[in-house]
Amino acid sequence: MLRLPLTMGLALVLSVTIAHAAKTTFGTSEAEQCYREALSPARATGTRVCTQAIEKGQLTTRDLAASYTNRGVIWARTGEIEKALADHNKALELNPDSIGGLINRANAHSRDQNYHDALLDYDRAIELSGAAFAPALFNRGWVYRAIDDDKTALKDFQAALKLQPDNERYERAAAEAKRQIKEAKKEARRKKREAHTNG
Repeated sequence: MLRLPLTMGLALVLSVTIAHAAKTTFGTSEAEQCYREALSPARATGTRVCTQAIEKGQLTTRDLAASYTNRGVIWARTGEIEKALADHNKALELNPDSIGGLINRANAHSRDQNYHDALLDYDRAIELSGAAFAPALFNRGWVYRAIDDDKTALKDFQAALKLQPDNERYERAAAEAKRQIKEAKKEARRKKREAHTNG
């Protein structure tokens, strides 16, 4: 069962991280503008610019994949998760080992509360990065929190914090996970005492 405040926090965290995971493109001006749109607040023009870049047919495979990823970022930000996933899938067909592509697809799965697939993509991105990409660890930690696995979430938050020791969001997430673990232990002890008293 999801905790409401956590779900709200997860959406906020992912929306911030998605912007950082947009892909750089070199090539047509539409592809470059598509990249800029993915970094900006959601606008209707963003997907149109990306579509123009994609349909022009003058991009390298890498830049085409990046343009699909960037359009997927924009779709996800506007709540069009199915369209976002379709674009992320296409991007990963073109560039299967794209860490940014995997993270963005995982973010879209997370927004759709498809945590199983989100974890698969985060795991692959973390593996490809040699566990050296803090946002992937941080986002995966939020998914573990969403499925009530605070111990594993704490490990991811601490790993992200080790990579970026001055990141206040990572510190707050780790502290909250510790607090949840402590509360769960306290509740388990209370229930055990209650069962012993009533038994």
